[in-house]
Amino acid sequence: MTTELFTLSQTINVRLAEIELLISEARLHRENNDELKFDALCRCACIMLCSHLEGFVKDTIRAYLNDLNTHLIDFLKMPDSVKRSFCERIVHFEGIQKPLIEQRIQQLYKYFEKNPIKIDLSAFPNIEKENKNPNAKFLDMKFSQIGIACLTLSLSTTSIDEIFKDDAAKDWLLVRQTKRENATLYKFPYQKSETFGQFQNLKKPKAKYETLWETYLDDVLPRRHKIVHGQTLGNPTDDTQLEKDLLKLRILMHGILLCVASTVAK
Repeated sequence: MTTELFTLSQTINVRLAEIELLISEARLHRENNDELKFDALCRCACIMLCSHLEGFVKDTIRAYLNDLNTHLIDFLKMPDSVKRSFCERIVHFEGIQKPLIEQRIQQLYKYFEKNPIKIDLSAFPNIEKENKNPNAKFLDMKFSQIGIACLTLSLSTTSIDEIFKDDAAKDWLLVRQTKRENATLYKFPYQKSETFGQFQNLKKPKAKYETLWETYLDDVLPRRHKIVHGQTLGNPTDDTQLEKDLLKLRILMHGILLCVASTVAK
C-alpha cells in the first residue's frame, strides 16, 4: 500500500506544468517584442508560483497526518509533537491561562490514550488573518504543528541548499536526486534518505539569522501579494528569473516531503 505522501510527490510535475507553460509563452512574446502579453504572462506566473506553494503545504500536512492515522492508528504511537498540537487546538481559546492549557492537554493525553481518536488538525483550525500572504514564517509555523521546529533551517542542513549556487550541472543532478528519493516515501514507515540523510530539526537562533530559503521566499511571495491586491500594475520580474524561481520551487517541494518524512523515517 503506497503512502499518501508518495502519491503527493507524484503530483509535483503536474502542479508546476502550467507555470512552465506560462513562462514558455512569455518568452515567445518577449522575443516577438509583445510587451503587453509578456508582462501579463509573467504576472500570472508570479501568482501561480505562490498559489501552488500554498496548496502544496496544506496537502503535505494532510497527507502526512493521513499516513499516520492509517498506519500507526493508536494515539499512543503518534509522534509527541503531533499529539500535542492536536490537543492544544482542542483546549485553546482566547483568554485561557497557560497553566490551565497545559493541565487540559495532559487530561486529553490520558483520555485519548484509553480512547483512540483520529488526529485531524483541520477539525480545530487556528484563527488566521484572511488574505495573509505565505512567507518563510508562515511555512515554519505550519510545519511546527507536526514537529519541525524551523522548516527553512532544516532544509539548510542538507545539500538541497546547493540549488542556490546557480550551477546548471549541479541543478540538473539535484533535480534527479530529489526525484529518485521519492522512492523513500513509497511505504510506511518512510525510509531515511540515502542522498540527503537526516534533516536536522533545529530551532532558529534568536539572533538575526536568515537562511537562503527565507531569502528566496521573501523575494518571491511578496510579488504575488502586490499583484493580487492591486499594489502594482507593472511586471516585477521576467521569464529568466521566473525559470530560476520555478526550479527552486520544484526542489523546495521535494525537500519539504523528505523533511517531513524524516520525522518518522527508519
